[in-house]
Amino acid sequence: MPSCTVCGAPPLARTCVFCHTEQRSFTAPTVVGLLDYLARHLPQAEVQRGGFLGRGSVRRLELQAGGESFTGRFRRGELELTPRLPATAWTERLLVALSREAAGDADVRRAVSRSGWALRQ
Repeated sequence: MPSCTVCGAPPLARTCVFCHTEQRSFTAPTVVGLLDYLARHLPQAEVQRGGFLGRGSVRRLELQAGGESFTGRFRRGELELTPRLPATAWTERLLVALSREAAGDADVRRAVSRSGWALRQ
């Protein structure tokens, strides 16, 4: 599966939604791996995994950021996001909320910076 050459994010658009780097290798957007990617980079996220002993891919991710609640889960093979937005808009809104929270929380700021994501205003 292709990923961003800068931050390793899954392809959601021709430009990486996380770091804003143009990605010529992204031919088709995909949400496969989005929840796993977020779970790896956001230690404050609550995660439920599938598979044997909960070691499979992420099935549900919940996160509070910037005073908002974000949820992503796979249900019947489809990604459901709350708030209900397309994956790129949901991710952008999450990053805006994380940026607001990072202004006052060094741990969040460190997690976002280490991931190579561009902070939002």
